Amino acid sequence: MPKRPALVRQADVTRLLKAARAAGYPNPRVEIEPGGTLVLVAENPAPLPAPVIPDDEAPNPWDEAV
Repeated sequence: MPKRPALVRQADVTRLLKAARAAGYPNPRVEIEPGGTLVLVAENPAPLPAPVIPDDEAPNPWDEAV
């Protein structure tokens, strides 16, 4: 009796996890349902770092050059 093709491949799971990590989810998890559906389970993404706002009082070296 011939084998049937796999419903889910390891490459599919790896691709999904890499995409979730690139999107900022720190610890994603994949659940595979019996029909072959992949479900991504992830917590809220890590917060983005705060933007650096320069001080208005700091001297600007370009002010003297111009």
